[in-house]
Amino acid sequence: MYVVNKLVEIQMNAMKVRRFFRGISQEDLAWRVGVDQPAISKLERGKAKETPRTIRIKKAVAEALDLPAELLFPGKGSQS
Repeated sequence: MYVVNKLVEIQMNAMKVRRFFRGISQEDLAWRVGVDQPAISKLERGKAKETPRTIRIKKAVAEALDLPAELLFPGKGSQS
C-alpha cells in the first residue's frame, strides 16, 4: 500500500508543480477542464477515487497543462 500511496503522491505533485509554474490557479484550471475547484483540489491531494469521471478529468488536466497523460496514471500504462 505504501508504494501505491507514493505513486499517487508523485502523480499529483507533477500536476501541482506544472500548474504552479504555468501560473495557473486551481480555479482557472477547473474552468479550463470544466469542473469545480474542489475537484482539482481533490486530485492534487490524491483524494479522488478512480472512477470513469476522474479518469476523464485527469486526461483533460493533462491536456490543459501539456503533461503526458502517463504522469497522471503511474503504474497503469497508457490510458488513451
